[in-house]
Amino acid sequence: MEPHPKKRLPSLFESSKPASDTSPVSILECEASFRAAFEASGIGMAICSTEGRWLRVNESLCNILGYSREELVGIAFIEITHPDDIELSIHHYRQIFDREVNVYHLEKRYIHADGHAIWAKLTVSSVFDPNGKLLFYVSQIEDVTEHKRLERELKAVNERLALATRAGGVGVWDWDLANDHLSWDAQMCALYGISADQFSGKIDALGEWLHTDDIAEYFERLRETLHNGEPFNLAFRVVQPTGKIRHLRAFATVERNSKGKAIRVVGTNWDITAAVQQKEDLLRLAEQAKQASLAKSQFLANVSHEIRTPLNGVIGMTHLLLDMKGLTDAHRDTANLILSSSESLMTLINQILDFSKAESGKLELDIHRFNLRALIRQLSSPLSLRAAKVGIEFRTNIDRRAPQRLNGDSGKLKQVIQNLVDNAIKFTQQGEVRLSVNLLKQTTNHVILRIAIKDSGIGIAPDVQKRLFNAFTQADASTTRIYGGTGLGLAISKEIVELMDGEIGVHSGIGQGSEFWFTARLEIAPETASGFPGPFTRKDADSTTAEEVETKLRRHSAQALLAEDNRVNQLVARGMLDRLGITVDTASNGLEAIERCRQKQYDVIFMDIQMPEVDGLEATLAIREWEAGQQLAATPIIAMTAHARPEDRRACLAAGMNACLVKPLCPDTVAEIVDSFLDNPGSPTNQPDDALCVLDIEELERRLGEDSSLIREVLSLSMKELKTHVRNYQQLRQEESIDDAMQCLHAIVGVASSSGFSRLANAAAHLENHLNDHQEHLHEDSAPDLSIILKESLSAAISYLATYPVES
Repeated sequence: MEPHPKKRLPSLFESSKPASDTSPVSILECEASFRAAFEASGIGMAICSTEGRWLRVNESLCNILGYSREELVGIAFIEITHPDDIELSIHHYRQIFDREVNVYHLEKRYIHADGHAIWAKLTVSSVFDPNGKLLFYVSQIEDVTEHKRLERELKAVNERLALATRAGGVGVWDWDLANDHLSWDAQMCALYGISADQFSGKIDALGEWLHTDDIAEYFERLRETLHNGEPFNLAFRVVQPTGKIRHLRAFATVERNSKGKAIRVVGTNWDITAAVQQKEDLLRLAEQAKQASLAKSQFLANVSHEIRTPLNGVIGMTHLLLDMKGLTDAHRDTANLILSSSESLMTLINQILDFSKAESGKLELDIHRFNLRALIRQLSSPLSLRAAKVGIEFRTNIDRRAPQRLNGDSGKLKQVIQNLVDNAIKFTQQGEVRLSVNLLKQTTNHVILRIAIKDSGIGIAPDVQKRLFNAFTQADASTTRIYGGTGLGLAISKEIVELMDGEIGVHSGIGQGSEFWFTARLEIAPETASGFPGPFTRKDADSTTAEEVETKLRRHSAQALLAEDNRVNQLVARGMLDRLGITVDTASNGLEAIERCRQKQYDVIFMDIQMPEVDGLEATLAIREWEAGQQLAATPIIAMTAHARPEDRRACLAAGMNACLVKPLCPDTVAEIVDSFLDNPGSPTNQPDDALCVLDIEELERRLGEDSSLIREVLSLSMKELKTHVRNYQQLRQEESIDDAMQCLHAIVGVASSSGFSRLANAAAHLENHLNDHQEHLHEDSAPDLSIILKESLSAAISYLATYPVES
């Protein structure tokens, strides 16, 4: 920066008094001690001539103003003074120049070398020689820019605070403990509904306005604040002179002296009446909502029972009708249509109830041990048949790293998978649907699985995908007309997946198919048994065939008590138990059931929950009490209920029941649960391969409702697929490609199980489980020869088809 030109001060600095011709420089040179102090000063200092020019400056002043010594020496201070402060500076300088004062103090602004303003606190003193002649002026300049900034900010804060307190109705009070004087502002008086003249200024006077129930707590909390230093924070009530009660909140802090003694309390009060009233209203509404939710749950339970009861009868009687011999194809088609429609209606009822529970936050998981691969196999058979019926393929693939035995809610896991696969089959006209289970992450105790269902169907537009998982939503209005559905399935699936600490999503495009996926966090269940159970062994209860169960139960010669008040449900349950070879006695209410149990010892009791006189829960408690008094072993009691809620199941178990069946009853489910409770040490727990049917026609007819054309189609299609899969497996066995071979084996299990080739399915499952659990090479001398079993299976199928009637 170029040095400022030396200018002469304006004429207003000239005085009528004669100026001295004595140069002050010679005097300064003699003052060595003064110079030392001058240079060492921590604040800016300058020696100024009587004309207002800086003769000497110290380093501190240079740092404050941003100029070098050379730039500052010789200039008039007025040259770097802020324009707005020039007039004020000249006024003070004139006073000291005219000797009206010897010292003046001033806060003014200088212009820094880089152009910004600096606030300075200035002290200017006159220096005289011993004869009283004015020699020069000494200026002390302190940078107070930061102080000024803080001062402005504090002022702004105070202004905003004052505005906020006025706008927010906040009153401010100040209690001087030394004088016991309490000061209120105008807002405080307004909060208490009094005038300033009505308040005495004493802390004890507050008791006159506080609600009588709050006086003790108010002063007790105030004493605690003074004692322990915690802020005073209290909600209380005041009673205004009009009798109106207002809710206030007080907040205050304590100021203490150097010895820690409280000397002052400063606080605020504000009106919280509206908030208190709102809270009370919310609590009241919450209670009303709770009661309404309970009423809604009870209503849904009652409606569910009333709808399910006749529907259970329709489904059960249709099952019995389909088991009758001699039905014509037309009659069987009609019965199958009734069964399909009834089951669809039951599915809709279950979806509505599930959605209602999810909406009210009452959807819960029933955690238990299950076999992951058995669950997928159990799903594969009916889903494969359904896919084959519409002309598409259904394939499954399970990550061999995934643990086989897990703890979780297998029922809800199956519900999500089946819902997604059902949708995929529904919207796929050609190609395939593939179900894959992959291991994303595994820790010591948990796994995270990713389950995906990919199809080659119609696809979904991107703008529709984001709302798919909302309730009652489908791709477009025509979807319901063409494909049916309520739009609840995906919404319920989303709720279930989130209960499993997972996520659900979709990848799709119009005409490109869709992939629906979800993740689930499941606990790893400890191993409790060894061996490699196949799909038809007792170690996988889900896979026991109906014929095996019937054979075992007939050996039991068991007697059962059926407690059911509905005549149709009696006929259905009794018909199912009769087919299993069980002798059945019936009771129409709980009292009758109790009396029959006291007269006769039964092997198993089926107990309806809702019955007249005494319900099933009370009847069970009475039976358990009587058995304990007679020192009798507890009879297995199986609950029958139309309610699928977890709380209903817990209530049944708490009453002493052993298991719970949800209506409508399924023949296989009834058979399996009965077999699990009837003790039969002589029954084998593992079926050898030679005890299994090469081709289980009776099971296939039961599954397909004796639909001759469908049976012929399924057998023909499965024979071709099994040839291909076994051939691929043998090739992969030679190449020792374990992963691909396991996929082949899994495909054989699915196709063979669905089409009734029991022995082939069991052999393939044995190999699959062996490879998965032991990770060994494929070359085993003891491994079953799939090619031989396949030849037997194909021969049996060809022989059967040769004699099977062909529809004209």
